[in-house]
Amino acid sequence: MKTIERYIVSSFLTAILLCWLVLTFVLSIGLLVKVTSLIAKGMPVGVIGEYFLTGIPQTIGFTIPLSVLIGALLVFGRLSTDSEIAAMRACGINLLRVMLWPLLLAGGLSLICLQIHNEIAPRSEEARLQLALNATSNMGLDLMEPGTFNDGPNQMKIWFASRDGEWLSDLRIYDKTKSGKDREIRATRARVNRQGDNLRLDLYKATIDPMDDEHPGAAHADRFSHEVPDAFKAARRTQKVRTSGSRELRQLLPVAEKLHADTSQAAAMVRSCPDCSQRTSKGKSACRNPVHEMARILQQSPGLYDPTLVKRLKTTCQECRARGCADPSHARILLAANAYARLQGLPSEIRVELHKRLALACAPFCFALIGIPLGIRSHRRESTAGVAIGLGIALLYYVVMILAEALKRTPALHPELLVWLPAAICVALAVWLIPKNQ
Repeated sequence: MKTIERYIVSSFLTAILLCWLVLTFVLSIGLLVKVTSLIAKGMPVGVIGEYFLTGIPQTIGFTIPLSVLIGALLVFGRLSTDSEIAAMRACGINLLRVMLWPLLLAGGLSLICLQIHNEIAPRSEEARLQLALNATSNMGLDLMEPGTFNDGPNQMKIWFASRDGEWLSDLRIYDKTKSGKDREIRATRARVNRQGDNLRLDLYKATIDPMDDEHPGAAHADRFSHEVPDAFKAARRTQKVRTSGSRELRQLLPVAEKLHADTSQAAAMVRSCPDCSQRTSKGKSACRNPVHEMARILQQSPGLYDPTLVKRLKTTCQECRARGCADPSHARILLAANAYARLQGLPSEIRVELHKRLALACAPFCFALIGIPLGIRSHRRESTAGVAIGLGIALLYYVVMILAEALKRTPALHPELLVWLPAAICVALAVWLIPKNQ
């Protein structure tokens, strides 16, 4: 590498590093606000540290391309303003030769972004969501506030007037029995005990209405022990498309297309998966495959999906229209309809996610390709014009990604192709601007 090339690359690399540090700090402020709220809730320091670290990769995936763009605009704008580009031309140095090493550096950063967006960021987001779920389950009643209804384990609603260590005063619990009926539990005092993953409540002067499904009516007791199984055991989340690695998505895509083409394959798909038949302690399937989740719903509701019937239900049944119908047959029909609707857009959603990750990984190279000629064309009197155009292109780049994400369940519009529009615009502008700067 010759002196001029070393000078340009060192300046470009320094500008990228400084911009990256500043942008990463700025974009991490939202994460810091979230961490502060977790500290206020009493989360353990170790959990908070892990939560913060798992949020960093996604931030880095966005700050690297922006750093490349701003670095290119600043460095090449300064070279142009100080007439160094003109001096290089006078010495017979071709502009493409000047751009070569910065573009190679941007290409290397694109490879880093490819790994971040395809593997590191999705797994970090999955780990962060599961970490928050585990922490909430482990903290149990520690996160609940007196004087308000709190979401408790197993869809319970818990209210208490005050708390003194393990003791709660004026406790009210609203939960559902196995048949889905609401049950109210009241106690003047209650002691909270944790036994493994179970929650044990020793209730004093308690009233339970109803006692259970087989004994309707209220029961009164001076002392009564109520145990909630697996109250502190975190639920296992179904894998989401955005939190799956690219390799997993490429394996999911043909499966989703197969089920989309023929929903009668649902039963065979569930039988072939050993995890679908296994149940967790909370009665949910152990399988985390999002396609298999819809296959299980369709298998349990064979032939129930009928658009005409669903439309009639939502028109004639007021509870179905309010999404609170207690009729089991209506609930199964609406559940099957919801699964079928989600299945229609799932292959398109997977394709959009795969293409979006590739397009985001290309952003550093595209931004360097457009930032260098824009920076060269900037002069002292119009130093902000190139910066404004470059930042406008960056904004367009990410706005189109958001638009494609919003249209991911409409395969007729081919949103997976829309994500490549900003990259095509960057290449077209570069092809037009570079010869003008020669």
